[in-house]
Amino acid sequence: GNVTENLGGLYLSDDLTRPGKWQLPVATTLAPGGFLVVWADDDAKDGLLHAAFKLNRQGEELGLFKPHGANYILVDWIRFGPQAADVSYGRFPDGGERWRAFITPTPGGDNGTMD
Repeated sequence: GNVTENLGGLYLSDDLTRPGKWQLPVATTLAPGGFLVVWADDDAKDGLLHAAFKLNRQGEELGLFKPHGANYILVDWIRFGPQAADVSYGRFPDGGERWRAFITPTPGGDNGTMD
């Protein structure tokens, strides 16, 4: 889009039945055409964007939730299989419907080029 989005207050979880697992910091924004890297490494001492859970390298699910009263609304999610070292996974093209692996990792950058 063409507007900065406030992501603060949204939640990430590796368990879709526990949507309130980790909350993005209140001041988290995403500029138009921008990227945000959140580390799912259960290592909060490394910074505010280090989620309080680890992703399983054998595969699992990851959900983004918006609070709605006492409940949560699922904004987006993915279920992924076993992960390989130095390969990232993202939407292609950026913001598109399809998820794919990238042999050249793309954290913090554009997914718009094919490997």
